[in-house]
Amino acid sequence: MTRRAVAAAILVVALAVVAGGLVGRPGQVAVGCAVAVAAIAALLVVRGLADRTEARAAGGTAARDRTGLARLRALDRAVAAAVASPTAFDRELRPVVRSIARTRLARRGVDPDLSPAAAEAALGHELWEWIRGDASVPRSDRSPAEASAHLRAIVDRLERL
Repeated sequence: MTRRAVAAAILVVALAVVAGGLVGRPGQVAVGCAVAVAAIAALLVVRGLADRTEARAAGGTAARDRTGLARLRALDRAVAAAVASPTAFDRELRPVVRSIARTRLARRGVDPDLSPAAAEAALGHELWEWIRGDASVPRSDRSPAEASAHLRAIVDRLERL
């Protein structure tokens, strides 16, 4: 609460005591006013806390939205480069697909490093060969149409996982 609000509360209680003295019951009026002022103060404090919490949450959401948007833009650039350039397909998308595959496998309780056979069974041989950690870079002579079809197949397989 601000100093102005505290001063106003004290003034209200003081006026109530004076008014109570005029009617012959200053103690009861003062207690009633003190309770009312305390209730108003509590309401103001709760409101202030709620506003601060909401502002923090909105700020955190905005930061997460900006981060998420930046990640989406980077992914969009990687996909565009991968479809346009055969060498970029493996260089740009392979780490992204590997990360997504690891996340999807983790949801099933499969760690590709500890259980490569289970990971291969879940992903399928072709996708496993493309994303496994010790895999050499696959061929990079795909046409843009082939790259697009291959990417579509990868996404379909990951979505089924």
